[in-house]
Amino acid sequence: MNKLKEATISLNDCLACSGCITSAESILISQQSTSEVAITIEHQLSLPQHERSRLVVSLSPQSRASIAAYYDLSMQSVYLKLHYFFTHVLPFESVFDTNVGREIALVEGAREFQSRFLAKHNNAGANVHLPVITAACPGWICYAEKTHHAILPYLSTIRSPQQVMGSLIKTMYARRSGVSGDKVWHLSVMPCFDKKLEASREEFADSNGVRDVDCVITTAELIKLIEERGINFLELPESQSLSDLETRITSHSGSSSGGYLHHIMTVSAQALFGLDVDLAEARGVQIRAVRNNDMVEYTLEENGEIKLRMARCYGFRNIQNLVRKLEGKSKPIKKKSKEDHRWDYVEVMACPSGCVNGGGQLPTPVERTYTVKEWLQLVEATYRTQVVEMPCEERVEELYREWFGEEREEGKRRCIETGYHGVEFTVANPLLLGSRW
Repeated sequence: MNKLKEATISLNDCLACSGCITSAESILISQQSTSEVAITIEHQLSLPQHERSRLVVSLSPQSRASIAAYYDLSMQSVYLKLHYFFTHVLPFESVFDTNVGREIALVEGAREFQSRFLAKHNNAGANVHLPVITAACPGWICYAEKTHHAILPYLSTIRSPQQVMGSLIKTMYARRSGVSGDKVWHLSVMPCFDKKLEASREEFADSNGVRDVDCVITTAELIKLIEERGINFLELPESQSLSDLETRITSHSGSSSGGYLHHIMTVSAQALFGLDVDLAEARGVQIRAVRNNDMVEYTLEENGEIKLRMARCYGFRNIQNLVRKLEGKSKPIKKKSKEDHRWDYVEVMACPSGCVNGGGQLPTPVERTYTVKEWLQLVEATYRTQVVEMPCEERVEELYREWFGEEREEGKRRCIETGYHGVEFTVANPLLLGSRW
């Protein structure tokens, strides 16, 4: 009897199948790992200098917060140490913070919301859907595409910061370096295994199969990569010289999952109604927990009239309640009241407590006696120590001028916007018959 080969499921298989795989952590993956990083580096170093690709890495701020809390360092120090590791220990050329992409995602997200809101309220768009729902969490997107197709029109069309950074690196950065996108290899460090799924989507590769993000590793995998080289992270020097894009490591207001709701409600209150609000101090906004700290509603009223109502929805238990609410929108309302006002925007993340609690983050240090809750609170508090800077439309437009030139709108559609599609169930998973996520 011939021995069967070990079966593997690739990341693209996970997105394309019609079964019910719900977590990238449970998949036997054959790509996007520290082994892939090592193989790529070895291959590049074996090539003549003129044939090598440019190696570039982008770091999520949630990953830096996890590492900073674990080693009791500042967020800035972690970035500079990682910059040194990648550019001096490993042969990478540049290390970016994904907050560059996040600023673009927040600015464009606010523009998209205001456009949809005005079209809906001016009866100018019969097919305009509110609420707008964030689409930066790949776990949530995979769930919606496979099980709740009716929700897809509500999703924001703006790419996640990871994918905005990917398109920027494969286009503008490549052009600056004098090479084509296929000669740039982009590694992304994320708090979540599902970001590997996001990077492997067909939408995020060009017609030649060149992906915007070539490989994703998690926070814990990065530390493993460092330790496997016998390096003590605390003893790594800090880089002293950074390029203009590398110095953009300031943070944002709002949630540690990106601050989407905070930014969109703040700028939209001003743009749509001329109202100045402060969500941090609840000035002009009523804030209430709908069920728990992961399901919170924000309501902007003026003279007793609701202007905007938005919500933060984290964790699949709350997401299921959100989906049921949206799928029941067509039911007739017997009695009008303030509670009948629909949400205009919802910030959705699959993980309870959001991205700082991603499955790829570092665990509680064994030598310190934190509970899981206390550890998460420390990572969250560490994230909050970054310098906060309001996303700036002028700065984004200046970047666009170099990035897209005269083809701004076409460039945005190609590099910043995306779309989502339903995945039909055609083959049952015999191990999970009768289950539906």
